[in-house]
Amino acid sequence: MNSLQPKTLSQYYLTNYTYCPPNKNLIESPDFLLKAAISESFILIPVNLFGIYCIVWHTPKYMESFQFHLLLLLTICYTLLTTPYYFFPVQVRYSLGLFRFISIKNQHQHYIVSCIYGGILVSVLMMFENRHRQLVPPNDLFYKLRNSHRVFLVMLNFCCGSAGSLPIFMEDLSNQEQMKLKYLEEIPCPTELYFDPHAFALGNSTNIYTAIALILNLIGAVQLFFFIIHSTMYLRKIQLMQTFSIRTKRIQKSFFKSALAQVASPISVLLFPLMLLTYVRITRQYLQGLTNICILSIPAHSIFSTASLLIFNAPYRKFTKDLFRLSEYPSNRVAVSCLQQ
Repeated sequence: MNSLQPKTLSQYYLTNYTYCPPNKNLIESPDFLLKAAISESFILIPVNLFGIYCIVWHTPKYMESFQFHLLLLLTICYTLLTTPYYFFPVQVRYSLGLFRFISIKNQHQHYIVSCIYGGILVSVLMMFENRHRQLVPPNDLFYKLRNSHRVFLVMLNFCCGSAGSLPIFMEDLSNQEQMKLKYLEEIPCPTELYFDPHAFALGNSTNIYTAIALILNLIGAVQLFFFIIHSTMYLRKIQLMQTFSIRTKRIQKSFFKSALAQVASPISVLLFPLMLLTYVRITRQYLQGLTNICILSIPAHSIFSTASLLIFNAPYRKFTKDLFRLSEYPSNRVAVSCLQQ
């Protein structure tokens, strides 16, 4: 590398960067991420639309479901609208999606995605709160929650889910050139897209805003674990009570299992890429190809959510089975009519 310390990104690109090996790895390239994300959308969006159709048109009145239209929005954001290209382990990203072509700033893209995460957290927690209320006895404190309390929970959980945008909203990110130049000390040879003026850098230091965001995330996680554990305790008690009918016990158990499956399925799929990204952050290695694969797995998890929705909910499962057996009915009717003749 050049012994002189460049003062600007353009100086670095013309001096130090010339010593970097050329980026020939296909998986590391922005073209790979963009084309893979678009291809992914052709599979994920129709599957998610089918799940939404089931929720809208085939949900009984006694049943409340996870709001899967938010997962569809998240899928569309990551595959078509934002398509983020991250330069982990540093806090720099570039948007390859449609938002870039309509001049939506990177900060605003962060806000949009954070709001979707906030909506998803609200839907998940309120789904478990509803299941929890069906299980606890009338004398339980949480059974007495009113609509005004639920409004507060919705607002709190939305803040918890969208807390990732707080540092972006509050910090001074105007000096992008110096921030990206500083990060080049960690990753001296990123892909060329790093030097594009639209590549966006965030602060890498822990401050009051990142601490608040972490606390809010923990509040959301604590609520989720509480509803799951507390509901499980009462569900076991209900299964032992003789005052409830076998059908009621079976319905309560089925509802709770379906709620767990709808949340556990996507989380389990994301565990491995999250572990890989954590490894990259801890070791401070620049592995662009691995990062691209992990980013592609974020929208892919929605297909597992939809699958669990169809498998663990009887109305949707029955509708799906009937839908794919439609071709059998005409032939059966013809055969019966022939036998009658």
